[in-house]
Parts: sequence; structure tokens; C-alpha cells
Amino acid sequence: MARTVLFFDPAGDRLLVRRQGGWQPAAKQQTVQDVLVVTDLHEETVTHEALPALGLFDRQAFATRRLASGWPDAVLRGWTWLGNPIYGAGHMVFFALPGADATVAQLRERLAGGLRMVGARASSQLLWERARRLYPRGVCLVLVALPSAIRLVALADRRPILTRRLEVLDEAALAAEIQATWRYLINLKLASTASAPVVHWPAGRDAASGLAWLLAARSSVELAPRDLRAAWLTRQLSLAAWGTGGLALVAALGLAYADLSRLARAWTQHAQIQADERAARRDIADLEGRMTALGVPVRAWRGLNAFVQAETEHQPEPQAQLAALSQALLAVYPQVRVQKLEWRRTQGQGCDAGAGAGAVLEEATHAAASANAPAPPGALLDLKVWVDPALRPRARQAALTQLSKRLAALPGATLEIDEGRRAVGAALKSAQSATREDAGVRYCLTVHGRLATPDYERRR
Repeated sequence: MARTVLFFDPAGDRLLVRRQGGWQPAAKQQTVQDVLVVTDLHEETVTHEALPALGLFDRQAFATRRLASGWPDAVLRGWTWLGNPIYGAGHMVFFALPGADATVAQLRERLAGGLRMVGARASSQLLWERARRLYPRGVCLVLVALPSAIRLVALADRRPILTRRLEVLDEAALAAEIQATWRYLINLKLASTASAPVVHWPAGRDAASGLAWLLAARSSVELAPRDLRAAWLTRQLSLAAWGTGGLALVAALGLAYADLSRLARAWTQHAQIQADERAARRDIADLEGRMTALGVPVRAWRGLNAFVQAETEHQPEPQAQLAALSQALLAVYPQVRVQKLEWRRTQGQGCDAGAGAGAVLEEATHAAASANAPAPPGALLDLKVWVDPALRPRARQAALTQLSKRLAALPGATLEIDEGRRAVGAALKSAQSATREDAGVRYCLTVHGRLATPDYERRR
């Protein structure tokens, strides 16, 4: 129930505000906008009809036709259903206020003054909504005292039979009205002549308590048409649209928070990189200016820096290369032993280049000084092995073949000279050439980068 009620009865209308002490008249200076209209008029009509099983849409169509034909001039009217809400037989209850044109005109005048109408309810409707839950069985009369009259509703098994507004001043007149209403129910064969009237006062005889009890009822039946509620409905739709838009905005911001955070971090990093780049350029320009002032060409300094990097940072590692070579030689030891080993740096030369270590170093230094990006240096491993002369030809062949395979399998190395295979062929043709003590077998490998140990050696 709304916090503000516009109450209509034959005496006029009044604004009632719900406070801790109950429903009280609103102050004149109080600003009121949203109101629920409640009527207590003689014109209130309530009735019901039994209907067979109807679907939801057929039920709606029947109610529309019945309201239009039964109360064509009633502005305030509505209906509800007693029974299965989806499909099945039941009773349709109708509420209407025919002939209440003066009340409707007065209501339109109040709405034009700035009020927004939440909805409209009849006192008969609210009394029936509460009484049908309190007294679901039998025939009874339910009465509630209101500020200027007593509202009476007759029930038969939760169904409303009639409603009356009793303007009585004493108990005798009230008792006479109750007896007249009970005789009417007897004529409808809803009550027995042998039984006394069943009367209930659920809220007592006090008008303030009766009004509070009545306005506490909740009803889903709307009597007011949409044109009278247009201002309130428009505001509700606007609030719903704003709320939905706000939720959508919050959801979008929540989903985009991660992307926005990454974008902000990327923007910050980009700005920092640009600042660092500008600072580095300033430092380089300052350094070049100092060098030029000292008489040192910048180009010569860059060539010298490239040469130093080539000589100090990119030199091959003889320890690692010799360690990998020793792993290959241990596989055939002691049948095959190293007779001679030479390691030297190269700058793209092969095993047959014929250049010594000094010539290679001179050529590499010249290349590094004349180019900004010299070719990466490498190394050359030239070795001669001794084979045990006591070995039979086939054993000699197997040892040399195994050594050739081991050297060829070294990652990062290229076996350019392999006299082991030629020695194997000679051993098969002449056993004498294979037993000479001074015979040596030459192998030559070129290495670019770091020479690694084969996987099978690491697994061992």
C-alpha cells in the first residue's frame, strides 16, 4: 500500500498520510505527488460469475466483453479470477463504480493539480480481499467501520454476493440493516431461515482501526484506466530506463576495466620509453660533441667499439668445445687416441683456408674495423688420431666409423675433413696399410657459436 491515500466518500475527498500513529490527514504545506485512490461510495458494485474451463487469453477476452456490456459507462472497473490461474473452471469476480461521474470529474481535477495516480481501489474490493482469506467457508456478513459509514460485504464460500454502504447512527438501525441483508441471502437460497445471521467485525467498531485495517489490504485488481495513471506510469518507465541504463553502464565498465587497465599501463610504458629514448639521444649527442671537441672522429670510435665487441663478447669458448670433443673421443678410447690437436679462431674460413692464427686474427680485425656489424667469429678444430696397430681390420673399421659418427653428431659443428672413412676403405683393400704405426687419421671441424654435448652423452 502506498504511503499517501486520496480517500473519496460522499462527503468529499481527503488526503491521508501513513505515519507511526496510523493514517492521518496530510498537512496543507506537505507536498504530495504519488497517491493511491480509495473510494467508499454507494455506487460500488461487486458480483461474480461461474465459468467453465477457459484458457488465459479466452478468459481475458471474456472479462473485457463482460465489463463493456455490464458497465459501459463506468470509468473505474476491474476483474479477478478465483480458480486455477492457467486453465480450469472457476469464478470471475467483477468490481465497478457505475454512475460515479462526479467522483471521476473531481479526481481528474486533483490529478491536473500535480498529483500522480498510482492506482484505484474500492473499499468493497479491499474488504473482500481480506475477508476471503479470514472466512473461506460458509455464508457470512463482514463489516468494517469507516470514517463516515459502515461497509458491509456478504460472502459465500469466498465469493462476494453483495456490498452495501450503511449510514446508521444507532445499534437498532444497524441490526435492522443486517437482518434485511440476511433475508436477501435467504431469498437467494444461500442462507437458511433456521440460522441466525453470521456477522464478523474483524477490525472492531472503531472507525480509525477499521480504516487502517482496510488500507492494509493488498489487491492486484486495478480499477483505474491507463489514461488516469499515465503520469505515474511514465515516471516508472523513465526510472526503469534510467536504472537499466545505469546497470548496463556499470556492467560495461566492469567488463572493460581489465582492458582499460592494460591500456593505461601500455600508455604509461610508452610514455616512459619515449622519455628514455629522448634522454638517450641527448646523452649520445652530448658525448659525440665532447669527442668531436677532443679531435676524435665519431665514425672511428664506432668502428673501434664494434671491433672490441667482436673480440671480447662474441669469441668462441675453447673449454666448452674441447669438452664436447673429449666426450666423442672417449667412446673409442683406448683403441683411438689423439696424436695432434690444433684449435684456432676463424672468421668464416674453412679447414683448407691455409691461414694461420695470426693471419686469421689480422683479417678479423680488419673486417671489424671496416664494418659496423662484422660476421660472427667461429673456431676450427683440426686433429689427427692414432689407431692401435694391433687392431684387426674390421675392429679398426668399426672404431673409425664410430668416431666419425660421433664427431658428425656434435651440435653446432660441421665435419669438413673425415679421413676415417677413407682409412676404412683402405683397410678393406690392404691390411698392411692398416697396421703401420706412424699412420694418422685427420679430422677437421668448424664450429660457429657454442659447441654442445650430444643428447645421448647427457643421458649417459
